[in-house]
Amino acid sequence: LCVGGFIALFSVLLQMLSDLRVFSCLTAPFREGAPIAEAFLCGLLEMTSGCARLAQSPSPLSLALCVCLVTLGGAGVLAQQFAYLSGAGVRFLPFLAVKTAQAALAALIAWALALLCGF
Repeated sequence: LCVGGFIALFSVLLQMLSDLRVFSCLTAPFREGAPIAEAFLCGLLEMTSGCARLAQSPSPLSLALCVCLVTLGGAGVLAQQFAYLSGAGVRFLPFLAVKTAQAALAALIAWALALLCGF
């Protein structure tokens, strides 16, 4: 019930923000890269939607950002994880710092490998 509730909550929140064009306003300065930036912002809230949007414009950057999102999980997955980990005494900020560092390193490796393989 907890996991399903978080999935529903963050899916609805993502749809509301998309309908209000919040992501479009935030990514307007990126011009040509706006679709990728918007997809990444969506993914920071709800990972699967962001990855689906990133897959629509394949490039080394979108691959690296998708790897980052899968590794980090987005706010929805982080909320699910922390709902269970808080009972084990895990503190949120150190957990988030480690997940962020892990996601950044994974994205950097994916980007380098994509360029090396000529993607």
